[in-house]
Amino acid sequence: MIALQIDNPVIEKFYKEVCKNDTNKLIDTFKDYVENYFILNSVKKGFNEMKLQNEGKIEKKEWKDIIDEI
Repeated sequence: MIALQIDNPVIEKFYKEVCKNDTNKLIDTFKDYVENYFILNSVKKGFNEMKLQNEGKIEKKEWKDIIDEI
């Protein structure tokens, strides 16, 4: 069992109203948010690198190497 102390009114409201005071649901929601955040940032980084490559500002890389970095 996890003891939870929430000092943020927005998070507390979300926990009560959306998660129905279910700690597991709150944790899963945060986990999904963090995973999506990292995926989105990886995609943004890839597009930014493509743009810089097309502008000749950085050396072109193979797609395989870019994906491996992500």
